[in-house]
Amino acid sequence: MRDIKFRQKLKPHFVRGSGEFHYWGYIDGDFTSPVGKNYCDTPDEQFTGLKDINGVEIYEGDIVREVRLLSEGKRTTNLPVEYQAPSFVAGELQLSNYMGITRKVIGNIHQNPELLEQYNG
Repeated sequence: MRDIKFRQKLKPHFVRGSGEFHYWGYIDGDFTSPVGKNYCDTPDEQFTGLKDINGVEIYEGDIVREVRLLSEGKRTTNLPVEYQAPSFVAGELQLSNYMGITRKVIGNIHQNPELLEQYNG
């Protein structure tokens, strides 16, 4: 069974070290609870069940650099990961492991919104 996980962006005074997020849900068969009011008023972001080319878990709110191999060459775009029922999407495509497309998490919408400047979605 896949882990059902979420992350919460913590309020600045609850951040310890590099841990700007709290991860909760069913992780490795155990339930970890959310942290109450220690987090920002942003929605919890769900784990997509997928990992990028480096094995990094992809969550809603992440920004992925997507490289597509097309007949006319290679196209690189930064895309936000969002949930649009019934699936997760990056740009206009359902987020999955398509052949010819690679994705790498390069940031998230909270810490790196400038990475989406080239995104026209």
